[in-house]
Amino acid sequence: MLAAMTSACSDRSSGLRYDGGNRRTENDSDTAARKAGRAAYNASKEAGKIAAEAGREIKKEAQQAHEGWKDAKRESRERKP
Repeated sequence: MLAAMTSACSDRSSGLRYDGGNRRTENDSDTAARKAGRAAYNASKEAGKIAAEAGREIKKEAQQAHEGWKDAKRESRERKP
């Protein structure tokens, strides 16, 4: 059992894996699926940043619209005799 646990030691610095027979095989970090996953993760982080900025802009515009509403309400009250 110990041999099975130690048979797949990895060398993270080189991106290669030992399969127990001293043969080095390509690590999963270079597969197309992993690259696609990383690209999707990075795209989602960027989309989140863009959405957060858009949310801040919308909030600011909504606050300005509310202030305009209050100004108009106050002005209409001042005009009434």
